[in-house]
Amino acid sequence: MGVPFPNVFEYLDYRKFLRDLYLHYKKSRKGYTFRYFADEAGFSSASFLMMVMDGQRDISHKTVRQVAHGFGLLGRQRRYFEALVEFNQALNVEERARCAEELAKIRPKEDIPVLADPQHTYLTQFYTVIIREMAALPDFEEDIDWIIRRLNFKLTPAKVEKALKTLIDLNLLRRNEAGKLVQNDVTLKTEWETTAAESYNYHAGMIEQAKQSLWIVDPKERDINAVTIPIQKDLLPEIKQRVNIFLEDLMRLVNEKSKAFDEVYQMNFQFFPLTKKRGKKKKREVEP
Repeated sequence: MGVPFPNVFEYLDYRKFLRDLYLHYKKSRKGYTFRYFADEAGFSSASFLMMVMDGQRDISHKTVRQVAHGFGLLGRQRRYFEALVEFNQALNVEERARCAEELAKIRPKEDIPVLADPQHTYLTQFYTVIIREMAALPDFEEDIDWIIRRLNFKLTPAKVEKALKTLIDLNLLRRNEAGKLVQNDVTLKTEWETTAAESYNYHAGMIEQAKQSLWIVDPKERDINAVTIPIQKDLLPEIKQRVNIFLEDLMRLVNEKSKAFDEVYQMNFQFFPLTKKRGKKKKREVEP
C-alpha cells in the first residue's frame, strides 16, 4: 500500500511536510531519489533537499519556488507552502504573526484541522477572548469606553466594537431577559495539541501581555515564576499531561468557589527547550 499524498494545509512545519512528501514520491515512484528531485527542481546539488529536511539549510525566496516546482505544487497549495516557509523562518514575533494570518487566509475552510469555524474566528484576535470573559464581571458595561478603561493594554474603539460584534454573532455573548449582555453557557477549548495557525496569534498575544505585566502590574496583583531545569526527554508527555490536569483543577476551583468575579486574569504555561541536541557530524551518503 502506497504512502498517501500529504495535505500541505495540515502542516505548520515545512520541513516535516517535505519529509512526508519525499517519502510519498519515494514509495510511489520507482527510482525516485534526491538526484531525481534536484534535476526536476533545477538544483545542481543532489543533497540540497536532504539538508533542508534535516534543518542544515533554509529555503530562500528564490529556492522556495524551485522546491515547489520540483514537487509539482500548484495554485493554493504552492502559495500555502511558500507562506509556510516564511512562517517557519520568520525572525521576530510580529513577522510570524503576520505570516500566521496569511496561512489562515490561504488554507481552505474545510482544511482547518482542529478548530471549528467559530473558534477559528474567536482565536484570531486574543483580545476577543478577554472581552468575552469581561462579560462575566458583575459591573460589566456594554460600553466601548468602559471596556477600554478596564483593560491593562491599549485597544482601539474599532477593535472593541468588532470584538463585541464577533462574540454576539458567534453566540458567545447573548442578551438576558433584562437586555444585559452576558456570557452564553459555553466553554470553548482547543485540543491540547493544535496545528491551527490561528492559535499562534492567540498565544503570541497573551505572552506579550505577560511581558507587559512585568512593568505595569503591581507584583502583589500577579504571580510570575519560572524554573530552568534539565529533563529526560521521554518525560515530556507526562509533564505536559500534568500541566493540563492542573489547569482543569484550577477551572473547577474557580467555578465552584467563586461567588462573584472581580477581574479577568490570564494564566500562561510555556514549557520549551533552551538547548538542542548536537550530535557528532557524520558524512552521509547521497543517493545517486
